[in-house]
Amino acid sequence: MAYETCDDFDTQRIGNFLSCASRGDRVGLNLMLRDGISPNVQDDYKRTALHLAASEGHASIVELLLHYKADVNLEDRWNRTPLTDARLFGHRDICRLLEVNNPMVISFVTTSYLLVYIY
Repeated sequence: MAYETCDDFDTQRIGNFLSCASRGDRVGLNLMLRDGISPNVQDDYKRTALHLAASEGHASIVELLLHYKADVNLEDRWNRTPLTDARLFGHRDICRLLEVNNPMVISFVTTSYLLVYIY
């Protein structure tokens, strides 16, 4: 495929990367990550590969992206994080992965009996 501009190439590459995440294509995603694409690239709706993998329930893709330091706190244009999407679609295993890899999140599951007092 011939690209008209460098921007066309980048747009196509980002689209392929996000498509791999959405489909659960671990091999394709890993190749692109090893080739240097940022795990935090976003589409026009500010959704990242982590958003898409969390939404679709692809735990192995989430693990791979976390290994490459994907930002778990990036918000899309609807102000949702990957954790918000995982909760919305009922992917508990992915919620746990994202919570464990995010020091800013307090898990409602593990802290349900914990009371925190601030003096």
